Amino acid sequence: MAADTTTTSLGELKQVIRTCPVIDNHAHNILRPHQLKSANFLTITTEAAGEALDDAPKSLAHLRAVRQLKKLYDLPADADWAAIVGKRAELLERDADILMKKCFEGTQTILVDDGLDSGANIERYSWHDKYTTSACKRIVRIETVAASILSTLYQQGKLPVGVAVADEEACNLGWVSFIAEFEQAIVGAIQDDEVVGFKSVICYRTGLDVTVGRDHEVNEHGLRSFSRHYLPEALARDFRVEAKGMNDALVISACKLIAAAYEQGGMPKPLQFHTGLGDNDISLLDSSPACLQPLIKHFPTVPIVLLHSSYPYTREAGYLATVYRNVYLDIGEVFPMVSREGQEKIVRQTLELTPTSKILWSTDGHHFPETYWLANVQGREAIEKVLCDYVEHEDLTVAQATQAAQDIFYNNSNALYNLRLDALGLLLREKPTEQDQEIDDPNTERPMPHVNGEGTTLAGHDIPRSPYDSQQLTRFTTENPDIQFVVVQWLDYLGTLRSRWLPIHAFDKLVQAGNRIGISKGNLGTLQNDKTTPVCDPVGQILVEPDLDSLRIMQTKGMIGPAASSCMARFTDDAMEPLSLCPRSQLQGFVETLERDHHVNLLVGFEIEVTFCRRGALGPNGYFAPLDSNHAWGTLSDEQVAHAFPLMAAISLELKGMGIEIEQLHSESGAGQYEFVLPPLPPVQAVDTLIQARQCIQQIAAAQGLRATYHPQPFPGIGTAAHAHVSLNSDSLSAEELEKAEKSFWASVLAHLPALCAFTMPQAGSYGRVVDDGWTSGTWVAWGTQNREVPLRRVETWGVGKGSRWEVRCLDGLANMYLALGAILGAGLQGVREGTEMVLMDCISNPSILSDEQKRELGITQRLPTSLDQALEALQHDGDLADALATGVASHYLAMKQAEQKMLNLMPHHERKRLQEIEEFDHAPAAIEYYDPAEKDPTEKDSSPEITAQDEIDQQLVEQYCEIIRSNREKGYQRKRERKRKRAVSPDQLDDIHPQPIPDDIMQLVNTIKQLPITKVGRSGGHDFPSRNTLRTCAALNGETSRKTGCLRLESRGGRLRKWKGDERLFSASWWEYLCVEHYEKGLVGKGGEGEGAGAVAEPSEEGSEVDEPKPVKRRRAADSSVVEEEEAPAKRPRTRKTVPASAGPSSLGGPAVSSTPGRKTWNSRFTA
Repeated sequence: MAADTTTTSLGELKQVIRTCPVIDNHAHNILRPHQLKSANFLTITTEAAGEALDDAPKSLAHLRAVRQLKKLYDLPADADWAAIVGKRAELLERDADILMKKCFEGTQTILVDDGLDSGANIERYSWHDKYTTSACKRIVRIETVAASILSTLYQQGKLPVGVAVADEEACNLGWVSFIAEFEQAIVGAIQDDEVVGFKSVICYRTGLDVTVGRDHEVNEHGLRSFSRHYLPEALARDFRVEAKGMNDALVISACKLIAAAYEQGGMPKPLQFHTGLGDNDISLLDSSPACLQPLIKHFPTVPIVLLHSSYPYTREAGYLATVYRNVYLDIGEVFPMVSREGQEKIVRQTLELTPTSKILWSTDGHHFPETYWLANVQGREAIEKVLCDYVEHEDLTVAQATQAAQDIFYNNSNALYNLRLDALGLLLREKPTEQDQEIDDPNTERPMPHVNGEGTTLAGHDIPRSPYDSQQLTRFTTENPDIQFVVVQWLDYLGTLRSRWLPIHAFDKLVQAGNRIGISKGNLGTLQNDKTTPVCDPVGQILVEPDLDSLRIMQTKGMIGPAASSCMARFTDDAMEPLSLCPRSQLQGFVETLERDHHVNLLVGFEIEVTFCRRGALGPNGYFAPLDSNHAWGTLSDEQVAHAFPLMAAISLELKGMGIEIEQLHSESGAGQYEFVLPPLPPVQAVDTLIQARQCIQQIAAAQGLRATYHPQPFPGIGTAAHAHVSLNSDSLSAEELEKAEKSFWASVLAHLPALCAFTMPQAGSYGRVVDDGWTSGTWVAWGTQNREVPLRRVETWGVGKGSRWEVRCLDGLANMYLALGAILGAGLQGVREGTEMVLMDCISNPSILSDEQKRELGITQRLPTSLDQALEALQHDGDLADALATGVASHYLAMKQAEQKMLNLMPHHERKRLQEIEEFDHAPAAIEYYDPAEKDPTEKDSSPEITAQDEIDQQLVEQYCEIIRSNREKGYQRKRERKRKRAVSPDQLDDIHPQPIPDDIMQLVNTIKQLPITKVGRSGGHDFPSRNTLRTCAALNGETSRKTGCLRLESRGGRLRKWKGDERLFSASWWEYLCVEHYEKGLVGKGGEGEGAGAVAEPSEEGSEVDEPKPVKRRRAADSSVVEEEEAPAKRPRTRKTVPASAGPSSLGGPAVSSTPGRKTWNSRFTA
């Protein structure tokens, strides 16, 4: 009977151990979906890395995990590792949520140390809430906080690095600034309810032997270490803190602040220390918790948690937890890293000395949900075995063993971290259960599914579904408390970045209610300047749905600072389904189809090629000039070090602060041209990151007075691309199957490449890069291994489960990357479905040097489009590609592009270029291509306003006006001379130096001229430009004269009007910004001129009368070369005057209004400069 009672009691004990909810007091974030599928799963049972990882499958820990994972995945007992990996991939594809729930089953809450990885690769700590009973909390890693602060100080110019460390005063100031910022951050975390503790990895950096001393000694030691050891290598180490005195100071500062909080009546937040077991970066001898004894004694009110069982120093840790009230021992990480027998010995060694009230449970789960599951399963087994053994040997009663298990798994952490969980494991502010969320109260007002417009009822549901994880936003605002605005952004069809700004309180309200932003459906059909197109339908609305996964700060300093964040968005319809015409949703749909139907996932990495320009510098493109000229590919000249390198470093660090890690950066071949290499990411995330990174680059450049442009040809001879590196990967396909899918994918892309160019190179300027022998993409449809003269380059093969990396080279910065990449994926997906065979051979030579026969042998028979018109025509005739894309996308895009090109063809070149660029250049006089009739299609109707030459403008009035202007200028010079001599001006001298008013009759004529839309009048050298007299008048009206000589100059060269060499200086007029005036004499007088000679344009008058061609004028210079004499050529036929309206007023082009009020001084101060 006694035996039966004991058996029953052990059964109850086992049931408690197996079902008791656990508080995981130390773990890390799960990887995001793509990384979760592609990361090396072999690491789940070992700290080994690199070549050492090859031996992991032979360890007992691995073999035991294999056996247990078969049960998790419902696999037969004879399944091998390959079968396990394949089944896991299948589960993640089919329903990852089910696997997650199974792995986190029984977990009450997780205290997440989110300082292990970058935010781009991992889920936020609050993301784990969906799989735990109670909301998860944060553990703040102090070294990560320090590195972030140091990076920010460097960006602000407060951190001396490199040779600047020789400045002792700068180092002292840098140290003071750093410590102040660090302590402020720790205080903020102490006051943050979401933070329940801190962690230090000093064990990895400089060892656990923290030197404790007086405050000034710690400070001096830290400063010396900061100046001598940290600063010289700060940039090279990416601001990672690995200097002993500095690391010691961080730990001591954190302890002092935690202790101060306790003294003020607060609950002290524990400080966790990594001890013992770790990867090969650690010094095993310095990882013993015994090294911490002086620190433990010095801060008796600071709770200290020794992590990871301190293995292999478990007994030492147990001793410390026994003799010091403030020390606790965590028994995590050894599950599943150590064998079964080893785990049981660790539990026994822990219990040899340590009170069960000082033992904490953790999984040290990281990256993979299976690490959580294995740790909980194996930990429960080991504790069950040990406690039951103690009960059988009567070391413990069943009740004592039960209490010990509950304390270890739950109660101890609940009390130590002040989690305020009750006996049922529910927080005082508990999360609503699924059952609670399903209760439908008819009296409760339901939130609408979007910001404006009618509410929508979902089919089959009484309540709207929310697309957001509100905890994700809470986490973001907690980490970034300065955020005041969220910029919700999306790309329209033509690549223009549109946005809606929401104050943070409004954005939070939108997320909490599950709403969207309503905009007109017509926005899908507007051009860059908001002009409508035939596909613009203003009836109805589309809903803009922010994607919180893309939420990130815009920058940490500069014009916006940390006050704004950006969030990319997708379009949905009123039923809250993805809109078929949404480029972002189309791209995501192709990604999901490839993964679901073909077990292929993709990674995409973009290259950002950017040209930095100086503003206000007259260069090859007018108002802008390249940042540097002593420049070539991959160089780092002294000029670059002085100007470009600080800018590039600032941008790189700013991007890192946003969570965007730059893999490489270097100079490109063009002047002022540089490249940033982004990391490989899932396609939608890659495009989101690209857009946000490019925004940051432009903002930092603008803050420094520069312009960053991604235009494909910003300056003559400089080509700028936006290459995309794409790889196809699979965890379930064999190498042969993956290669077959890969070849079919790219074969289809190449088959549709001429049509795809309409998406990837969307503007006329894009095709200046379609040339041979230019390291661009060549002119032939082909692919080749390491061949940069073809549009598709195969780079390398990455190994098992990973396809080759392919570089798409016919892609530039003006493309809507969602559309361009979506079109490529759509074409590739069609090829995978149909099993398209690769008929093109690997071209390992430059196609331009191959003979026609050699190209035919390789299958190279088709050229790339050399103009946008050719690309659009190819798209229009490629019905298969249109079918491969989402319904209506191709036709909608074609209609938009045709309307856009029609608009651009009617524009001057500078306006065309401004609209074509995502980031537009400022107006630049020398960059404007003037109208050249030789380039005009004779069949095309010119809709620009044609100006009739004013053949009989009152020349005398013009001359009088010019004479007044000249006289006023001379009087201005005289006034300056008198002021310089400090001579008083007598009353009788006032008339001699006072500006002369302009008579009303002249002003009436002047205002009439100003109202003329000056474009094409007269000819010179085969290039049209305004008539000479009109130029003179306009120049006089606006003071367009050289400050030095009173002269301007016009030169016609190669179809472009440019300022020619000389000492004249050109001043642009506000109402005629792109005017270059032909050189004329000081007096601005003379009857007639070449501009009104042969070639001047004449139009019929409104009454139908004809206007004669103006008389040619012959000019000759007198012998003294001081007077230009003109004689009139014989008239060819009588001339008929066209009436000029007599209305007066300011120029419709924005020119300065000139008063005609009698007696009022109307002279312009610019005339007397």
